[in-house]
Amino acid sequence: MKKFNNSFIKFITISIWVLFLLTLVLYLPSYSLEKVEIVVKPGMRARDVANILQDKKLIPNAYIFRVFLKIMGKDRNIEAGKYIFSEDMSLKKVIDVLVNGKPTLESILIPEGFTSREVAEILKNKAVIKDKKEFLKIAKEKQVEGYLFPDTYYMPEGYGVEKAIEMMEKRFREKMPKDFKERCRKLGLTESEVIILASLVEKEAKIDEDRPKIASVFLNRLKKGMKLESCATIQYILGTPKPNLTYKDLKIKSPYNTYLNKGLPPSPICNPGISSINAVLNPKKTDYFYFVLGKNGKHIFAKTYKEHLKNKKDAQK
Repeated sequence: MKKFNNSFIKFITISIWVLFLLTLVLYLPSYSLEKVEIVVKPGMRARDVANILQDKKLIPNAYIFRVFLKIMGKDRNIEAGKYIFSEDMSLKKVIDVLVNGKPTLESILIPEGFTSREVAEILKNKAVIKDKKEFLKIAKEKQVEGYLFPDTYYMPEGYGVEKAIEMMEKRFREKMPKDFKERCRKLGLTESEVIILASLVEKEAKIDEDRPKIASVFLNRLKKGMKLESCATIQYILGTPKPNLTYKDLKIKSPYNTYLNKGLPPSPICNPGISSINAVLNPKKTDYFYFVLGKNGKHIFAKTYKEHLKNKKDAQK
């Protein structure tokens, strides 16, 4: 009995010491000399994260970190992103930040009227994606030009092409009016045709008040079976915008050339904002068939070609 008591006391003593040491490891700060930034890339396992933390001297031991993560049932809860740790964080605090906190996200502004190529450039510069070619390849496969909604996004570094595209497509769906489909039907257009038209309006308009009028010009032309003759489609074909288009430019053979082809181009020429989409859904009721950009940034509209020629001459003055 005495032997049993001695063994039991030893067991309790050792257990208390183990618990005490584990508590020290878990709750005492690491006392790193400075703030440390780490990046958790998509697909990283707890083992990978633990090794990074140990290498950065943010935790004393990678194995103990993983054990505690497993005990807490959080070994699969670490979000990809950039994390910044302060100099006095304990192991528990490090785990809390990774599991319950939010990674440092990059603020990314996608302006209205940007093409997929320009969106890819922004995301690459922010290190959200690694490869612009991969972005453009997937964007083309999924036919998302026009649906990468212009807005401010928050994404972590290394977020990846598919996730970035999915986030922007989701924002597009969220921003569309609830009766979007019904309003498209009332116009006699499909949803994709509305977005194509909106992309033309986005590229042509300089000020918001002109958008519904420009939309009315395009819709009036479509109803009459006239060519849209949008300079924006030529700029899209060229890829690099030109200050002044030539007559040679207007004769470029392409399904996107609205000077040669009747009807709408095959797909949107940019990603339009909500103002341009609403302008197409709520066009101004006009008899206009022409417009030209005036020197003050406002467009001058005309009902007849003769009137349009006069407006062009006045604008050039």
